[in-house]
Amino acid sequence: MNISNILVQGAMCFPKKKALITPNQSYTYEELNRIVDGITLYLRNLGVTRDQRVGLFLPNIPEWPMFYFGTARLGAVSVCIASALKKQEVIRLINDSLPSVLVTSEELLPQVPDQKEVPHVKDIIVVERDQTLRSIIEGREMKEVPIYRIECEGDDVTTILFTGGTTGIPKGAMITHKNLLYSAQTVCYYERTVPEDVGICFMPLTHVFGQCHIMNSIFYGCGTLVLLKGFDMDRVLATVFENKITRFYAVPTIYIRFLNNPECKKYLQTLTYVFSAATSMPEEVVRQWYQEYRLPIHESYGMTESASITTFNHRYRHKVGSVGVPAGLSEIKL
Repeated sequence: MNISNILVQGAMCFPKKKALITPNQSYTYEELNRIVDGITLYLRNLGVTRDQRVGLFLPNIPEWPMFYFGTARLGAVSVCIASALKKQEVIRLINDSLPSVLVTSEELLPQVPDQKEVPHVKDIIVVERDQTLRSIIEGREMKEVPIYRIECEGDDVTTILFTGGTTGIPKGAMITHKNLLYSAQTVCYYERTVPEDVGICFMPLTHVFGQCHIMNSIFYGCGTLVLLKGFDMDRVLATVFENKITRFYAVPTIYIRFLNNPECKKYLQTLTYVFSAATSMPEEVVRQWYQEYRLPIHESYGMTESASITTFNHRYRHKVGSVGVPAGLSEIKL
């Protein structure tokens, strides 16, 4: 069992289908899976072993999912560090989670601590600078990458997501392969995800919403993920229109902004499913949205520790103002 096997499935069933699209590049399932195999060997050659930790301090760029799945394929654990954090916050999370390798990018270098501040970090990888890494990602290293894949136990930890809970102090939640796979399967089931779907993600992949509910479920369903660094209204609308996005994921304020701008409607005609998370959605917004777009805004209750949804509103009977009923095998006690 390994969360990275969802890319193996995509490469077997839909090798030439676009798996990942970014503003500057796109990758088929076959290409993305090959790159992940290459990064798995790259990390192994750096000395990363099973059960060690790899810190991901990256924005929403292609290297984020590549290292996430490559780390999992090695049987190691990814540590998800939000790109919005400042240096002292980064130092605290690294010293809490103890990764042996930190992966980052040029734009975040000012917030990357010195190795003397995080002495257990043996290697700091800047994705734009490492030529071996660039050759793997760009396909120059080798056409046929040797396969090195670890099958893990379902209860093996594969990623650490930081959550503030009720205290606001980030705590690392240890998420397992089984947790991630079950979550992705549940989301696909309730949202009726199919390979023809194209979903957009501008939510940070270091958060449970972007990582588990959006990215993992779209790849599990062999759909296409369009990845943006963040929310810019004009860029998002243009991206939805150009890529014929079918699945849209956002927070309530974004839906309100769309409703307040009638010009948005002509860009959103391809949407067949919309979902809101992170905070409760005002009932009046749901009603207005349905009146304008003839689509319900689906919601759920979830948390980082469950790797996404525990309830869902609703596979059969949508109810305005509700987070739904228990999803999958979830048990809810009030």
